[in-house]
Amino acid sequence: MSRILTLRNFIQHSLKSLRSFFLYFPLRINFFLLSIATMWIYLSIRNSYVSDISLFTSILFVLLKVLLFIAIMVFTVSLLTTLIPYIVYLRHSKLPGCEPVVRFTYLVNDDEQENVVLSLRDNTAHRPVFGALKVLLLYDNGYCTPKYDLWRNKENKNIFSRRGAAGEYVLQLPEIKNYQLYNISIFFEDMFHLFSFSSTKNLLGQFSILPQQQSRVVIPVQPRHAKDTITRTDTVRRQEGEWLHFKSFESSDDVRRIVWTIYARNKELVVRLPEMHNMYASQVSFYSSFYNMLERELTGGHMNTAFLNYYKNTVWSLFSSLLQDKGIELKYIPDQLIKPVSSPEVNEIMYEISASEWHADKKADEYFNPLDVSVLCVSSLTPAGDLEQVARNATPSTVIVFVELSAVFKLKNVRDALHQLFIEPNEKSGKVNKWKWLRSPLRPVILRNERKIKKLFQQSEAMFYNV
Repeated sequence: MSRILTLRNFIQHSLKSLRSFFLYFPLRINFFLLSIATMWIYLSIRNSYVSDISLFTSILFVLLKVLLFIAIMVFTVSLLTTLIPYIVYLRHSKLPGCEPVVRFTYLVNDDEQENVVLSLRDNTAHRPVFGALKVLLLYDNGYCTPKYDLWRNKENKNIFSRRGAAGEYVLQLPEIKNYQLYNISIFFEDMFHLFSFSSTKNLLGQFSILPQQQSRVVIPVQPRHAKDTITRTDTVRRQEGEWLHFKSFESSDDVRRIVWTIYARNKELVVRLPEMHNMYASQVSFYSSFYNMLERELTGGHMNTAFLNYYKNTVWSLFSSLLQDKGIELKYIPDQLIKPVSSPEVNEIMYEISASEWHADKKADEYFNPLDVSVLCVSSLTPAGDLEQVARNATPSTVIVFVELSAVFKLKNVRDALHQLFIEPNEKSGKVNKWKWLRSPLRPVILRNERKIKKLFQQSEAMFYNV
């Protein structure tokens, strides 16, 4: 079995290297096809001329030579008008400050899926007079965009100038994650697509497919206290007491608030904390665990992508719904190390959720701090055994949100079932055939763990929500 996998990896690597070689090879397939066709026509007429020496054949042979000469002249002009701008570009592109500029903007399509619009501008390149200027971007471990055209840079006011090029490409990516941009290749092609001269540059950058807010359940949060008196709210908020609403008895406390049942049980004097009405904002910590008990089994694959996209969209939807409450200050605490966001246009929390990945390093009970006023999001891939301590330490003010990942593959109606059965979805768009979920060996494992988590928190004091 290992030999078969090794052979398959070798074949895939060889094909990838072969495609890369022909992609940057200066002679295109049209050149070889045209050469073969020209030689075949020339040899055919020449053989006819040798076997049948007549006036018509002689005139036809002379016309063929004239036509061949004209074609060579046209192709030579096409080659020179492409090769000269390419040589000029190689010379000028090495100068400081002549690097191409790439900008990333975001566009949401009709399916509420976010796409990245890559906008590129290169003021050094001269577009060929009889040809085209194309670009290809390499990103994220060998993936690349198709070659797309660059047109006249609108910032250049001279409409007759061929200098400067700009273009846009809408990149549809299925995974909600952070992507790294590595290099850029500029192609100078003639109008007959016979030649293609390329120049590759390192161009480091990053862009992200961000999670989208969806219509999900809105969770209420009841903060216990305000940690500071800096941020005031418009309305007075009711806040419960600390430490399960009790505290040790002090001489200044009202004896009528002593809890005698606790004194009878452990001989400790405690008093009830009354409700407080605070006009200052309360801090709430938002935790989202990306721990995955099936990390090896779900490495890569479209099922893993569907689970991760669904969980990220849900986490952001819950977090953004809490942001609407002006009476709390919400703090997102990631469970993994995230590189700082490079673009000021991107929301920092959306970026951190987008860049998070499944992992098996930090368990939920090691990551979650029950002493904080907190919300904890867990998924179906979090082992129920790791949540037992969280359930024991939870208080009535703790909010546990369970994201049921099996809902990704639930069939909505009969039409959806027939559509999934007879029409294979486009997996490049992030859609997965739901019938494959029924045949997956991981399905009973995940469903069993979901039932355990529901039963565990239904018996806990925490506020439990299943979304």
